[in-house]
Amino acid sequence: MTNPNDRDNQFDSKDFMLAEYQNHLEEYRRSEQLGEARLNLFIAIATAVLGGSGLLIGSNVLGLRSTDLLILLLFAYLATLMFGILALSRTVRRNLVSSGELRAANRVRRYFVDRDRSIPRYLYYGPYDDRPIRELHLRGGLVETVMLINALLSAVLVFTFEEIMLLPLSNCSGVEWFNLGVGFYSFLGACVIQYIFVKVKYEKDMQKAKKEARFPGGS
Repeated sequence: MTNPNDRDNQFDSKDFMLAEYQNHLEEYRRSEQLGEARLNLFIAIATAVLGGSGLLIGSNVLGLRSTDLLILLLFAYLATLMFGILALSRTVRRNLVSSGELRAANRVRRYFVDRDRSIPRYLYYGPYDDRPIRELHLRGGLVETVMLINALLSAVLVFTFEEIMLLPLSNCSGVEWFNLGVGFYSFLGACVIQYIFVKVKYEKDMQKAKKEARFPGGS
């Protein structure tokens, strides 16, 4: 004979799990929206700095000497790059948090699947709590966009620094090409460093997901 209290507990459990599932989805949406807002702010600042520097160099509306103007731009690029590094770190963190919330939601989905074996055939995504995981595909996502802007800022920063250091030699042939070459390799170096940083973070999260999973894919 079924105990009425058992039915009440089952009902309460279902309501609790539904609330838990909804909470994870809300946290996922909040994390995504916050990440996009931060990225938009960074893009706006980087665009303003790079665009403004072009205006200053072209017209020198401040009336500064060449050296003073370059130093001013150098600090502007440096400050923007520091903000960009922070933006990259926060965007990666946001991605990992978002994936964690979806994995947690999948664990709750598994609760209902285990109680009704007819559910899985209606699900587009399986109820596995080791998925999704973040991977770096270089397809123009938020992280990749921040990486590209940071690399561009790094190149411009190094190029400006070289311009200041080699300003007495500005009339010598080959100086501009040398500066451009250094800036180009700075761009590539920044891309590689950021790629390694993001790759390591994502791989650590992948290992964490596999270690903490109770219902891995294929089980």
